[in-house]
Amino acid sequence: MMSSYKEHLDLKGLDDEDDLSDDEVFTQGGKSIPLEENGVNKPLMAPRLRNKDTLHTKVRKVPSLRVIWAPIFYFLVTLSSIISLICLVVFLINIFMKNISSHDHNNHIKGTKLLPCAKVTTRDVWVKTFPMLTTETAIRLNDVNSDGVEDIILGFGTGADAFYYPKVVCHVYFPKSKDECGGGILALDGKTGNEIWRHYSAHEIFAINCNVDLNGDDIKDCLGGGRMAGFNAINGKDGTLLWEFDDQNAKIDASNVYTPQYITDVDFDGIPDLVVIHGGDPLKEPGSETRLVGRLLVVSGKTGRVLKWVQVPDERESYYSPQVMIHPDGSKLLLFGTGGETHGGSLWVMKLKHLLTGEINMAEKIYTDNFKGIMTPPVLVDITGDGIRDIVMAMFNSSVIAFDGLTFSKLWEYHQPSSESYSTPGVGYFNNDTVPDFIINYQTGPGFPIYYYTQTTILDGRNGKPLLPKPIKMVVGTQTSPLVINVSGKGNDIFLYWVSDCHGVQNKSDLEFDFLKGTSVHDQSRADFCKLRFKEKLYTRMYALSSHMSVPGTIVYDSDSRKSTEYSNPINYTALGLEFLYRHPGYQEDYQLYLENENPDYENRILQQDFNDLTNRYDDVQLEKLLSNEKALERKYSDQNEYSIPEYQSDGRLYPQYYMQQPNTGSERYYPLDYRQVPERYAIVKKPRPRKINSGWPVQYLPISQDMSNLVPRSGYTNRGKRTRMKRSKKYSSQSVRKVPFVRNRRHVGPHDGGGIQRVISTGTLAPSISKGSNGIDLIYATFWFYPSETQGLLPEDKECIQSRMKLEKERFDPSNAYYGMDHDAYEDMVTEECLKKSGHFKNDRNLKKGYNPFNRQMGQMTVYRTHISCACPVVDKASKHKCAKILPFEEQMWTSYMGFYGNCVAKQRHIL
Repeated sequence: MMSSYKEHLDLKGLDDEDDLSDDEVFTQGGKSIPLEENGVNKPLMAPRLRNKDTLHTKVRKVPSLRVIWAPIFYFLVTLSSIISLICLVVFLINIFMKNISSHDHNNHIKGTKLLPCAKVTTRDVWVKTFPMLTTETAIRLNDVNSDGVEDIILGFGTGADAFYYPKVVCHVYFPKSKDECGGGILALDGKTGNEIWRHYSAHEIFAINCNVDLNGDDIKDCLGGGRMAGFNAINGKDGTLLWEFDDQNAKIDASNVYTPQYITDVDFDGIPDLVVIHGGDPLKEPGSETRLVGRLLVVSGKTGRVLKWVQVPDERESYYSPQVMIHPDGSKLLLFGTGGETHGGSLWVMKLKHLLTGEINMAEKIYTDNFKGIMTPPVLVDITGDGIRDIVMAMFNSSVIAFDGLTFSKLWEYHQPSSESYSTPGVGYFNNDTVPDFIINYQTGPGFPIYYYTQTTILDGRNGKPLLPKPIKMVVGTQTSPLVINVSGKGNDIFLYWVSDCHGVQNKSDLEFDFLKGTSVHDQSRADFCKLRFKEKLYTRMYALSSHMSVPGTIVYDSDSRKSTEYSNPINYTALGLEFLYRHPGYQEDYQLYLENENPDYENRILQQDFNDLTNRYDDVQLEKLLSNEKALERKYSDQNEYSIPEYQSDGRLYPQYYMQQPNTGSERYYPLDYRQVPERYAIVKKPRPRKINSGWPVQYLPISQDMSNLVPRSGYTNRGKRTRMKRSKKYSSQSVRKVPFVRNRRHVGPHDGGGIQRVISTGTLAPSISKGSNGIDLIYATFWFYPSETQGLLPEDKECIQSRMKLEKERFDPSNAYYGMDHDAYEDMVTEECLKKSGHFKNDRNLKKGYNPFNRQMGQMTVYRTHISCACPVVDKASKHKCAKILPFEEQMWTSYMGFYGNCVAKQRHIL
């Protein structure tokens, strides 16, 4: 290239180039370089001849703009640099001064300017009771009446729920529900707590997501997941059904549906779609080898149609609510868990696109537990300072583990031996650093539902080490997930947690106990543990605790002081059933049979089974027969009689006063507890086949009172039109009548002396304060009570006695011995009874097993609270210029409800310097 260039040089012409005009240079490119070398073949304009006349005055050329503006430009750059440097210095000085001023908020350190607000006060905004309802729900906020105040959305269950219940129970107790009354979704006015709408479903709803407007009416609609494959979308405006999950190919009738998560619009209909876990196997006994395999579903947000479904990669059961994470490279990841209470499982991650294509084999394990599953949703929050959300999980099996959100490697682990947790950690700032801390809750014992005690503590987000001197201990415990109220400054946050304990047992050391052999898990979970173990009463409290308070903190809620509210307006369920029968005499034959089932002296004529007695839906001939019989009976009784029972009263009572004056009927079976724990047994009932008996009004079972006497016909017409006279037969003698539980007259209605037992499972929610001029925040939460099951407990002294006596079992082979001829089980039962009588723990009614009577179904009551929380600092001298830390606005709170504000487990990141 260089030689070619030299060949074109005309060294001679270089000296003449100065004589060229500007135009000649432009058109010829200079004499030394041909035009072709520059890519120019023709001049762009005609050349001008250079005028060589020297007589004209030579005009001076004007300087170029570059010469004028260059100094100005350099001056401005220099000035900008100086200003930027000054700003940087000021910024650094401000940060330095801020760090000095907020270095420590402990009022024991002199010189601090921001004081912690350690004096927490509460007051009720409103309190509402809801008879016959229970709740295990996540509470969500959604302004459904467009008044500018967030309303309250919560799922609920009812005392009527069971695996399969006769539809008549809905007609008796929930007439507005038609044929489905096991649960539903409730909307309450945020200002008053009054009911806006109620949507009933077949079974309990506990997983709520109200993040998206699905029907375009500018009000967010609500998704509800729950038991027995319950999953639907509800119109946020009026509570009507938008769609319901009913894909028979993807649906497992016995499995639950957990909290759904929104993803992108994959079916291109303009509405975001959903991913959800469909799993759980309550049909099986604990430890059984086979379980229903969990499924990942991709569901259309607009129609509810299943777009894709796959089984989880390890073919285990699943009780997990999945999360969607966005990786730094922009890819969307799905986080989910497998396994159960007695079966191992893993924590998995996979790209969302692989789920959409069905490539479940692309899922990768993050963590595996060979003995117990991964069931509890995590907290997604940055604890490493790299700007990427990490994963902090309270594993069901004894450990809290933090995983790096980028590499999924383990950051730290905290171990609580021989314990289990159903609670998602709460996240906030407890100590004086910039890393979030975590409040956790673990129960110690053999396993659900037998726990000897529960411990709550707070872990340092940097290393997982406890920050409390010792855990907060209780002998019962709750399955609620804690919440945190964020307060300005470092280490001032208020941690909210629940305590469920027994009076008078603080110094007890021997806490072990067990149930009588053969007691179902369902009945164990409904036992009155305090009465069973210590002959004491249960109490429940919520505490507010910060690093500036002494443990356990300030009481926010106390069940002992709330009994007058929570047990108010008791309902006589017997009277409701009899009132229904009075209006619908066609059901009286069924009623008679249900009564016989309740009486232990009569032959049990109604199928009464537990879940473990059934196999799964794929080979369940027994269940199919059960369903077909029910449908046949439904056809017989459907729409025969119109009915109505009194509407809501203006004073808030659900039913007229005469219902409140009838005797209580004792305990009944109750639907199971925490959805995350999924009890192993449920009640199943089948409507009995009517038989020919005296079909007139069963006076012998009616609890007569002055207010009810006018309802009872002394004679009348049956559904066949034949006039009958009410007579007692020999079969229904006065002796047998006294054995029927609900006919005994008692002094009051409802659980005696608060005899119902309380469970706190639902995690509440923080909400913007609706009090004018308040700097605090509101807390909305729900409690419920139910009638306890009749169970027999075994304390250590009883077990020791039984074990000693069982060593003498050979005596049953001695013809001269009183135990001769007994088999092993009969001998063990007799020995157990003798030991229980010796210790004084024997219960005469321990073998009483009541059936499901839809005309006499005992239920509890739910109470919803809206409480305002504020905090203040100690009185200080204004001249000291100290300031009091304040509760941050709701929009700045990082962990407002179960699984976070959006139900996606993401904690809002606070930037504390």
